[in-house]
Amino acid sequence: MLPRVADSLSFLYLDMVRVVQDDTGVCAQIQVDAQRTDLVYIPTAALSCLLLGPGVSITTPALNTLARHGTSVVSVGSGGVRAYAGILSDSLTTHWLEQQVACWSDSGRRLDVAVRMYRMRFQDADLPEAVTLDQLRGLEGQRMKAFYKILAQQHGIGRFRRNYHPDQWDSQDPVNLALSAASACLYGIVHAALLALGLSPALGFVHTGKQHSFVYDIADLYKAETTLPWPSPSTMPTIPNRKHVAASVKTYDSSSSSRASSGTFRAS
Repeated sequence: MLPRVADSLSFLYLDMVRVVQDDTGVCAQIQVDAQRTDLVYIPTAALSCLLLGPGVSITTPALNTLARHGTSVVSVGSGGVRAYAGILSDSLTTHWLEQQVACWSDSGRRLDVAVRMYRMRFQDADLPEAVTLDQLRGLEGQRMKAFYKILAQQHGIGRFRRNYHPDQWDSQDPVNLALSAASACLYGIVHAALLALGLSPALGFVHTGKQHSFVYDIADLYKAETTLPWPSPSTMPTIPNRKHVAASVKTYDSSSSSRASSGTFRAS
């Protein structure tokens, strides 16, 4: 079961601090100047996940306390973007991981999850009754290609082709650079959320063969809203939350119920 976020902080983000354990508890040491160091105590018992950004160091006693209180620790990039590594508490439930593995290992359930992901993205989709995973990937590719074409026409870009070549980063056009950078940010946020939930980033349902396959699956549910241009400033993007991530994996357990809420970043 997921922790009730209403009763605790979901995420706490830190950067440019030293996290230590003292006689009172776990605290973040902030070096204000050569003569002054401020202390901010971290509510470890009421925290689901601690995000450690650039410039953070943490001591072993502090990590032990976080683990004892069931707090996941994730090493991330600036602002919570890009997840590099995660330390999960022994007390973290395996409920969602077990459901993910059960669906992933069964070809019928796996296809069902992939179809439901597709319908979440394209609610007007009219799929064949006996659609295969390869056909689903092909349909998704066609829709995204058409979507990029429409956006290019709306913004007067002209002919546009989506490309991503990390080894030729400096030679790519500005639009592809912006889309690639935005996608990397979205992947980092999704990766951190999956680690905090105890899910496997590698066991994807549409994407396969990569350590981040499930990250790409979940990110694709929100990519059109969060990383691509939207038609008007009033259209606000939707950040992935626990309810949507968990809903992607069908539990097949009608007696099971849980309360889930979106994670938030809180700066110290």
